[in-house]
Amino acid sequence: ANLVSQNKFEEAVKNLEKALELGYDEDSDTGYYLAKAYYGLKKYDVVRNMLKYVDIKEDPEALNLLALSHMKLREWAQARDIFKELTGKYPKNHIMLTNLAKCELKLNEFEAAKTYASKALEVFSDFDDAIKILKKVEQNEQ
Repeated sequence: ANLVSQNKFEEAVKNLEKALELGYDEDSDTGYYLAKAYYGLKKYDVVRNMLKYVDIKEDPEALNLLALSHMKLREWAQARDIFKELTGKYPKNHIMLTNLAKCELKLNEFEAAKTYASKALEVFSDFDDAIKILKKVEQNEQ
């Protein structure tokens, strides 16, 4: 975990994989930090597979990491579904709302994108990413 926070991802992967080999797979933190290390290495498909070690339904950080990985892999519908679940639990998280809006935009769901970006701006009024999404929606409405 410490190596991940220091952005020493390759070393973290080596150590965490060894821990899993030694039977620490019941420890969801090990799987989560390994997934986080792979995310740092931009191995988003591996992140998806690693999160099977984590009970992600009860872990918002792991769910968020999974959704972000889906976004990096351009799997917009999967990412959207996870962000919908997360924003249901955390309706004031402007970053998750904006990521949900991004997914809706990529899926050409312009009204939904507008709704979620607007909600993000209600929480954080000058959040640049949400403003950009609203501008893109406006361009598509013309």
